[in-house]
Amino acid sequence: MAAIEQIKMAVEKAYQKGRSEAEAETSAKWLPPMDPKLVEKAKRLEYISLKELKQTRLKTKKKEVSIQKGVVMVFDDEMQNDDQIKWLEYQQLMSDLLHLYLVQGGHIEKLDEMLTHIRLTQRFGNDQTLPMNQ
Repeated sequence: MAAIEQIKMAVEKAYQKGRSEAEAETSAKWLPPMDPKLVEKAKRLEYISLKELKQTRLKTKKKEVSIQKGVVMVFDDEMQNDDQIKWLEYQQLMSDLLHLYLVQGGHIEKLDEMLTHIRLTQRFGNDQTLPMNQ
């Protein structure tokens, strides 16, 4: 019995180690870095417009990430360079904005206000979307 428990503990420890290593590398591997100028603005709680945030995404290049031997995933973070922000772009930009202010800016106390704003704008956006059958 003791040997089985030791094996279970060893397996769990290995799983947790692998998971923490994978999670530590995830953001650097899969997500483009935030513009340092925007991080500083977020720390000072200065206004960051979605268009300004979008402009930093226009500068990113395609990124190839090796998932496993012989398998490569290509990320193209470049957004369309037009004035209007599309609904899916809005979702991504708002997530980036949350990360900028709350995580990198260190203002977790603003979480309630920001989520309330996002929920409200999502509600408005969804109410403006036409049903699929029309």
